[in-house]
Amino acid sequence: MSENHQNLTMEELVDILAQKTQKFTQLLVYKDFGNEYKECKETIRQILAEIEIRKEKTFNQQNKAASA
Repeated sequence: MSENHQNLTMEELVDILAQKTQKFTQLLVYKDFGNEYKECKETIRQILAEIEIRKEKTFNQQNKAASA
């Protein structure tokens, strides 16, 4: 996971995810599966992983608060 992604707000992550998804889709349409395609795919994967980590942390914190 990129440390840059860990330091971004959720809004920033979603913005980058939207941009990379748009570019990724464009590359798919044109069947351009070079380095830029691979970079977009990896960035999307990393951002989704970071979002999932944050969701789990939030869920766990909410459960701790509810059980306290």
